[in-house]
Amino acid sequence: MPNKLRLAVVGLGFWGRRWVPYALASDVCELVAAVDPLPAARASAVEAFDLPPELLFADLDAACAAAKPEAAVIVVQPKYHFAVASRALTMGLDILCEKPLAPNMEEAKGLLAVTRASGRTFVVSQNYRYRGANRAVREAIASGAIGELAYVHWDFQRAMRFGGWRDEELDEVVLEDMSIHHFDLMRFLTGREVLEVYALGFRPDFSWFKGRPCASAVLRLEGDVCVSYFGSWVAPGTQTTLNGRVTIAGSRGTIEFDTDIGDATLVTERGCRRQTIRGGLDFPGLDRSLAAFARCLRTGEPAETDIADNIKSLAVDLAALASSRGGHPVLVADILGTERTD
Repeated sequence: MPNKLRLAVVGLGFWGRRWVPYALASDVCELVAAVDPLPAARASAVEAFDLPPELLFADLDAACAAAKPEAAVIVVQPKYHFAVASRALTMGLDILCEKPLAPNMEEAKGLLAVTRASGRTFVVSQNYRYRGANRAVREAIASGAIGELAYVHWDFQRAMRFGGWRDEELDEVVLEDMSIHHFDLMRFLTGREVLEVYALGFRPDFSWFKGRPCASAVLRLEGDVCVSYFGSWVAPGTQTTLNGRVTIAGSRGTIEFDTDIGDATLVTERGCRRQTIRGGLDFPGLDRSLAAFARCLRTGEPAETDIADNIKSLAVDLAALASSRGGHPVLVADILGTERTD
């Protein structure tokens, strides 16, 4: 790439500080601005990454005027995504946004409308898609390795202490903060859309979160494929990977994996025959999201997780939240406001 993509990172909190080193080390992007309204956040970024003061800005308007970025990575709290991203789009920036896209469908559709009106590109960083095991499993399912898809079991168990707004402000912690990764992967791995969700969030007595950090859910996919899902941010026992422990069953076999890197296993003949699905040992991080984003901007190729696709993953997450809060199943089409296909 002859010219690196001039990039601003907007938001220098917990996740923003994780994006900065990837932007600094990128072969395809050049960090030209780091933006946060809080002086303490800017000072922390300077100390952590030895950033020159001229890269630090208190607001996006000032950053655009002085540093002339072409694109922005939006890493503010989801409740601020609409305000920050829509402003960036109107200033002519292409957007790579942290998940979840928005806290509600109204704002998500608003961002889609602003994106289309601006003619810019808006991509959501669903970086788990780029992990080798996930891509290998998707290819195996698409090739017919397990025959006709039957059901999926998904178990996610981690103990995580974030501090800050996740601990204090979220009502449904795992559903609001983490499950979007898993719901997006369900669509990605199976090639099927989610039609309906029945979810229940809850809070164990020993939880350090103010809200509900655990959830159980049943999801119905196209073809009446059912997914049983459990997620916990306060798991007291054996931890799964961030991907979760996944079993995908079909008419000819089952794929099993619990890995962020490495291989999956194809099990056939009632467990008597096991075959390795090679996923590789590469651990793609946020750099893979950055590289994919830059590539789609430079080549015009459609982004795998552009806003028009990712709004469907968000709708699954919002359906799960509505179900947990309302105590009944929720159709994803009702969240999207589209015609039902079931």
